[in-house]
Amino acid sequence: MLSQNATTKNSIFNTLIAMNNLKTGVVVAAVAFFSLVEFGSAAPVNLEPPSPYLGYATRQGHLQFTITLQDADFGGGVKLPLHFTYDSSRDWVNGDVLAITNQSGGGGVQGSLVDSWADPYKWKGWFFGLFDAGVLQVSDTTMHVRLLCGKEVYLVRKQISDPWKSRHGDWEATLDMGSTIVLERWDGWKLRFHNGLISSLTTDKGKVIEWQRDPYNNFRVVAIREQGVPLPIVEPTYATGGKVASIAVNGDVYEFERDSEDFLSG
Repeated sequence: MLSQNATTKNSIFNTLIAMNNLKTGVVVAAVAFFSLVEFGSAAPVNLEPPSPYLGYATRQGHLQFTITLQDADFGGGVKLPLHFTYDSSRDWVNGDVLAITNQSGGGGVQGSLVDSWADPYKWKGWFFGLFDAGVLQVSDTTMHVRLLCGKEVYLVRKQISDPWKSRHGDWEATLDMGSTIVLERWDGWKLRFHNGLISSLTTDKGKVIEWQRDPYNNFRVVAIREQGVPLPIVEPTYATGGKVASIAVNGDVYEFERDSEDFLSG
């Protein structure tokens, strides 16, 4: 990726890319220990990336690490970080379908779930929250949400007539107009997902950020901007096959390179 401090960022990116081969688990005892950790009650929105539980390992023993490029500054104190998170649990099925296995049943969900997500940007194991945030209804009572920061949360409901709620009640989801799901926090932060894809963010101060998508390919983001402001804050360009060639953020441009096997390499 090329931008200000491009050499440093490329060095970090390439070093971490090399860890792609380290798809090994952590010690079972450590996994068991961290599975017992309880989390506190609702707090202000945390836009930090997912945090591994032991080194670069998740609670399930998957390799996970995040590269943060910079913040997309929408003014008025609203900044959304550009987190790229790699997780070795994201494997490919039938080309563009991403299968994620949740063995811990996070967010209160019991058992093992396999969720299918589209991978329109061909990230191959990477997750870019600003583009990939989405909602997947796993069952009538379970909803899987991928947030803008890269974290994932499950929401559940006991009956179909009830709203979905996260484990600690900080997030609540409702259906709006059939194909739109509204995810709202107690403090006023609100995410809207249309056909499972992020479409807008409303902050606790009332600022609205909108996602513009390709009319011929609804999976593909073409611009992210503040409502009513014509100039995009985040704007990608695309190469052949729908792969992201570059992302412009507040005037900085990050260019992407891929290796011979089409994995991100710089």
